Amino acid sequence: MGDKFDWFVSLQNQGIVVPILDQMPEVEEDARPYLKAFHFLSGSRRTGFGPSYIPLTEIIAYCDLILLTDPDTRFLYAQIIQELDAYYLTEIATEKSSAGKRRS
Repeated sequence: MGDKFDWFVSLQNQGIVVPILDQMPEVEEDARPYLKAFHFLSGSRRTGFGPSYIPLTEIIAYCDLILLTDPDTRFLYAQIIQELDAYYLTEIATEKSSAGKRRS
């Protein structure tokens, strides 16, 4: 859903039923900026033979883009986004491995 989340919410706010929003896990308010950054930055992955990590340089550029200047907060953003990214890449690898086993 990623970059379409705001659009889905706007549809729901117009009274349109959006079933995918009912399936979403609840995200605490404090975590939303990090998740939003992660989704935004997912498009900056290098292309190749499979999914790759989000480069640290892109996380730094994102912090610059949102005018985040506090060093501790920038570091926290980098840590959280990299942890989300590591989890995401692990899940993708697990799904790929499971799909390969089903085909065999």
